[in-house]
Amino acid sequence: MAELFQCVPRTQQSLGTPSPQLARSGGTVVDVHCHVLCQQTEQLAAQLGVTGEAGTMRFASAASRQAALAQRQAIQVQMTQVEARLADMDRTGIDLQVLSPAPNQYHYDTEPEVGRQLAARVNQTVAEMAQHPSGRFLGLGTVPLQHPQLAVEALRHAVKELGLRGVEIGTHVGGKDLDTLGLEDFFAEAQALGALVFLHPAGFSEGQRLGQYFLNNIIGNPLESTVAVSRLVFSGLFERLPDLKMCVAHGGGYLPAYPGRMDHAWKVRHECRACLSHPPSQSLRKLYFDTLVYSPQQLTHLLNTYGAERLLLGSDYPYDMGDPAAREHIEALAGLSEADRRAILGGNALRLLEVIKK
Repeated sequence: MAELFQCVPRTQQSLGTPSPQLARSGGTVVDVHCHVLCQQTEQLAAQLGVTGEAGTMRFASAASRQAALAQRQAIQVQMTQVEARLADMDRTGIDLQVLSPAPNQYHYDTEPEVGRQLAARVNQTVAEMAQHPSGRFLGLGTVPLQHPQLAVEALRHAVKELGLRGVEIGTHVGGKDLDTLGLEDFFAEAQALGALVFLHPAGFSEGQRLGQYFLNNIIGNPLESTVAVSRLVFSGLFERLPDLKMCVAHGGGYLPAYPGRMDHAWKVRHECRACLSHPPSQSLRKLYFDTLVYSPQQLTHLLNTYGAERLLLGSDYPYDMGDPAAREHIEALAGLSEADRRAILGGNALRLLEVIKK
């Protein structure tokens, strides 16, 4: 099989869009949570002397490290070669994938200029795949969040020059929370561009107790998203930027399970109202959530909490914690109208990513 794509200089002709048939189809099935690996970025990182590992591995047991290595080898073809990816999409009934970088390629621990170079290489790679002649891919890039101004510039370049539909970001930078990093201009630029911000964790930042049993992924990933979004909510970010488009991976973590406690705290604690004029649940209802919760029962709870218009099919392809039955779980939801079912399967994503007009 040929390589999926190469990081090559962009040309004006290289900016592709989904095929008109997909863009016009109300029944298009869109998976918003699909990862790719830029091998050229890994090569550049090695040349620049960049080391480090994803957060899920930082506290991992020996057994988890061994399993991670075996998984990486097992999915290398899907992560890097287009034929296998398209075949899997056909097999699972996915018309269009929204591609995002593997979280281990955030590289937030690098110096600003190195981070800029690595992000640019990732974004070029994702853009090249999004321009595949099949018209079955859209792309999300990455930005060097460790340097807020460079993050703004990288976001603008990814969207306006490379044709990407937004960016994927992590939930912290070196243990520093997103609401403390001076990222207001970055989020404001995302709102101005209409770009999607896909929030995806890489393990819990304080995962010392979660090394065994793969818990830093099983529990740590949803916990990390819960902490990150809670801080953004109470900081008032979504009140200041009401049109910011953010999707939270893994069904929003534990956020859908207990929003009432956040609202109660806002009522009774002064510090919870310092930056927020309305109950936190109002901000949560401005977010989007992928459907990666593994069962129709859990998906029903997510649906009842936030509504069909806020849900996007997501599978976490091609990782072992992904769900190849993501489409079937949506189709199995009882009592869901056909319009809402089609919206969750793809209509919401097509509108959010501006493939079709609202």
